[in-house]
Amino acid sequence: MTRPLFWHELKLGPRITLDFGDIKIVTPDNVIFECSRCGNCCRAISADVKEADIIRLSKKLKRPPSEIATKRPDGKLVLWHEKEYYISPQTLTQSVSRCIFLDGEKNLCTIYEDRPAVCMTFPFHLDSNGVASFIFEKWPDYSNYCPGFYYGTPNKDRYEDYADGLRRLQSITPKYLSQ
Repeated sequence: MTRPLFWHELKLGPRITLDFGDIKIVTPDNVIFECSRCGNCCRAISADVKEADIIRLSKKLKRPPSEIATKRPDGKLVLWHEKEYYISPQTLTQSVSRCIFLDGEKNLCTIYEDRPAVCMTFPFHLDSNGVASFIFEKWPDYSNYCPGFYYGTPNKDRYEDYADGLRRLQSITPKYLSQ
């Protein structure tokens, strides 16, 4: 494989549909995704977490829901983020917000096996018809956060785990799908 690319660097081919029965994934015919383990999705993007996941995590971690997630002004739930500082040549110190469950040094999720469905399905967005596409098509501003794309031919084997996660997301959040 060549170096990973950001979405905005790609020359996208025509869209194809990978059919998993109840879930369909629409993707360019010349692009594959493979997580680069950079942790940017846990830093730059505050994903909408579903109440069912918060309740499940609260029980698993034996922590109140208020220590796991917070409500944004628009009413959507997001995992708590905390400031993370790093050295930047331009400003000496920068800060970003990161999910409280991201180990900032290792770029690994500390609750990976129990992570919310929306985290499991990143970088896909699921619509009300059970069709998933890359979030960067709906929200292009995020396209410079994820360096996990390569040129190649997508196939069902590569995205089977995502389809399973998308089914879980769909099952716990029917209201979310209509938004």
